[in-house]
Amino acid sequence: MQITVILLIFWVLTGCESVGDSVPEQDESTSIQAVYLAPKSGALLKKQDLESHPEILKVHSFNDLKSKVSTAETEIWIDSRMVKDVDTNWLNEGEQQFSPLVLIGYHDPLYALREALTGFGIEGPAVEWDHDQVQGGFSVWILRDKDEGNRRASLDGTDTEISIQNIQSLIQKLQKEEEALNSADAD
Repeated sequence: MQITVILLIFWVLTGCESVGDSVPEQDESTSIQAVYLAPKSGALLKKQDLESHPEILKVHSFNDLKSKVSTAETEIWIDSRMVKDVDTNWLNEGEQQFSPLVLIGYHDPLYALREALTGFGIEGPAVEWDHDQVQGGFSVWILRDKDEGNRRASLDGTDTEISIQNIQSLIQKLQKEEEALNSADAD
């Protein structure tokens, strides 16, 4: 009986993380494509999806996210339940400002990147968000440095099923559109 009580107290004090919510540790040989900031339990990306994509590293704190994003090619994925923990100043400086940014849980990119996460310089008309459905799906933002400091951003959102494959498809679509714009600019 005493051992059971001690184990129960230990389990409560160590954060109550259930075995079902944990994601296997990143294999050192796997190159990290994206770092996903998500709560320990209740993440919007499914555990099975993350397990089948070891190139997506799930972290639980903003400091862990910062330490794992190594280049502008490393995508930053943020679960909408973790928005309050994000320092948007950090997102808008250094190499990481050019990392593809995904906000999971909001399909409207204007809401996701102007209201939920602020600091991206997005302007536009006032919107009565109480009347619009913005939750579900995900939004993507990709900032590009153009000639002589001019900047261009691509953003899009979708209310399709939240999955790694769907997120990667939208990022690739935006990158192809950017390449086409760059080719047209060069002509």
